[in-house]
Amino acid sequence: MVGVARAACTAGKRVWYVGLPAQRAYITRRMTDDGFTALGLEVMSAQQMYYRLLTGGGSVDVKPLVIGNGRLVRVAEALTLVMGSLPSPGEARLFAAAIAEAKRYAVTAADLAAAAGEDSELTRLADVYQAYEGAMVGSWDYDDVRLAAVAMTELAPVDEAARRAIESVPADVIIVDGLREVGPLELRALQALSRWREVHLTLPSAPPGAEPTALLPAGPPPVIERYLAPNPVAEARCVSLNLVMC
Repeated sequence: MVGVARAACTAGKRVWYVGLPAQRAYITRRMTDDGFTALGLEVMSAQQMYYRLLTGGGSVDVKPLVIGNGRLVRVAEALTLVMGSLPSPGEARLFAAAIAEAKRYAVTAADLAAAAGEDSELTRLADVYQAYEGAMVGSWDYDDVRLAAVAMTELAPVDEAARRAIESVPADVIIVDGLREVGPLELRALQALSRWREVHLTLPSAPPGAEPTALLPAGPPPVIERYLAPNPVAEARCVSLNLVMC
């Protein structure tokens, strides 16, 4: 992917290189380590890419973002509203994770309620999810940004405003690299974007139902090296140094 990005930059194209925030320095170093001038390159996270997609054409009313503990507080308030008492320690975080996972797969509170049946815990999750969404009116969380970006990219072929927003995206090539997996919503957004831009996605294995267009050849088997430290203190120092370097 570094080669693809360099070729695009050399051709005068604009490149979005999307990876984890912690990979930004590594990607930049790989792109420029032999003096290559990466004009037109932007390294960003997936969340930044979604925001750029939504704000590029001005067709989407982007709402204020609730981040970090703000989202957890909203879930705790929803739990208190549903149960009539404060949640137990860790309960709000558990429900926040469950709601985030549901939204990652575009599962709504109504979908959960319909599937709950006589499952009281799933019914409670659906109720808390519904209360949380009610409290989020006028605001977005990270998953709402992703959902809005997916909706816009999929509407682009039939909606003039969405099409103009996609066409205004300041990128000719979009590379998504270094992730362990992408969810179904991310895959849908990238597939929709590929109708308008050159899109590359690398993963250790293909998502369910998707066929890879290219496979890297298998590399050599890993070589295991063992080192013996003279004492536990030296061993701890070695482990700590390796963790810092990683």
